Amino acid sequence: MSGGSTFGQQVVVSTGHAFGFTSAVLVDDRNGIMSWLERSPAGEARVLVRRVSTTGETGPLLQAAEGGKQGLGYPRLVQSQAGTFIVWSAPGSKLQTARLDNSSAEVSQCTYHAGPNSVDESPLLSATYD
Repeated sequence: MSGGSTFGQQVVVSTGHAFGFTSAVLVDDRNGIMSWLERSPAGEARVLVRRVSTTGETGPLLQAAEGGKQGLGYPRLVQSQAGTFIVWSAPGSKLQTARLDNSSAEVSQCTYHAGPNSVDESPLLSATYD
């Protein structure tokens, strides 16, 4: 590693229909997670997430959300001691969050309602694409 003075081979993480709106976090010395907005085959926007290693290996492609491009806002990834989270907008100005398990491809969804300590947790129905 060169501390950012040089770059390795380019790694494509999208399926080729990305709108942009990317976000990235490092989860350890060798792995990062990227998210972006991409056009679905039906023409809707979807929030996609993928793990990428420093060797260029990519993990499964996970869909965190789907909806209108403007309705999803600018999804952002956040890394903390509690894990990796992605946050995006939902219709009605609610924020949606999904927690990404750094050791597997499991994702759970939490819906934030205005006010402290008011989070409902439920499974995220998500397809894996490749």
